[in-house]
Amino acid sequence: MLFFLYLSGILAMLLGVTLFQRQSKKIKNKNYSDELILHYFAKKATENIMIMCLVVIIVSLLLPLLIWTLSPKEVGGVDKIIETDNLSPIFPYNKNQYIKEVTDKDVKSYIVNVGEPFK
Repeated sequence: MLFFLYLSGILAMLLGVTLFQRQSKKIKNKNYSDELILHYFAKKATENIMIMCLVVIIVSLLLPLLIWTLSPKEVGGVDKIIETDNLSPIFPYNKNQYIKEVTDKDVKSYIVNVGEPFK
């Protein structure tokens, strides 16, 4: 994450310097009054800052999120049982049921009772 933060800062600075140089070359070739040049640079400076902020947001926030979303997720397999507990019945009236299936919004999940039995 820190890599993307530094990368976005460097890219934004390079883009800002490049845009400022291009705008300076455009205005040097023309004979404008100082007031008009100042107005032009003030307008372009705000545009440059907005573009630089957009680059920072895209590179530091959206690019890592996009990489994380599109990259394959790997789930490691477990070869051995790490922890064991004694199972207890879910309901006191059914002593043979240790697992309960719960469906919520078309998603099945299972509850395994490993605590104290009901009394």
